[in-house]
Amino acid sequence: MTTPRALAIVAGLGPGISYSLAHKFAMAYDLVLLARSESTLDSLISKLRSDPAIESLKPAPTIVGVPTDVTSIESMAATMEKVRSLGKPVTLAVYNVSAGFKRTPFLEIDLKDIENGFKSGGFGGAVFGKAVLPLLLDSVGKVSWEESGGRVNPTLIYTGATASVKANPGMSAFAIGKWSLRALTQSLAREFGPQGVHVSNVNIDAVVDLERSKSILTDMEDAKLKPAEVAETYWGLHQQGRSAWTWEVDVRPWVEKW
Repeated sequence: MTTPRALAIVAGLGPGISYSLAHKFAMAYDLVLLARSESTLDSLISKLRSDPAIESLKPAPTIVGVPTDVTSIESMAATMEKVRSLGKPVTLAVYNVSAGFKRTPFLEIDLKDIENGFKSGGFGGAVFGKAVLPLLLDSVGKVSWEESGGRVNPTLIYTGATASVKANPGMSAFAIGKWSLRALTQSLAREFGPQGVHVSNVNIDAVVDLERSKSILTDMEDAKLKPAEVAETYWGLHQQGRSAWTWEVDVRPWVEKW
């Protein structure tokens, strides 16, 4: 637990990694969760609040859902006004947003998919970063862990992918988004690290274990990434002391070829 109880922001709430991130962060922080769909927010926030581990917390964490288009400057500005109105320091922010991907030969691709890939990648990441970084900077040196008295380093984490570093055939739209996002995170890490904000990039190199992926890789145990275990990596990055920060890390199951 932190004093004062700070805020964690998760952009791109969905049933997989971002839900597990929210669940993990709720153990220490109040939450602001962002998604385009209000119905997605309502259903997943209801699930979070009714989770026994979260129900047992005293006091219960505040969980606020804000319908937001993170690729829209205006939408993000309005959301940040709501965040500021809560009057709490922001110590952790995660951008876990993607337009999704499908393998399409380049000459057959709809250029709108290229545009959407970049908007959800580098551009959306920049919109999100410009919105949350002032709040993270305001928290530098101001929030401590009760158990140790040690300072919490404000942290901004982006979710990348295999396509952040390896653009396979048919993946041009997805790769453009993820490569541009990775470039952004490297620049931000170099600029804001010296100012006390830890910026990191997590490359997801595998199929994530979701309801829609149940029929994939069924012949081997633990062949897909478990979202709850991925969340531990993000939390570990947030806990790192500033003498040993990690900019980039990749996560993959033991059977994944790379």
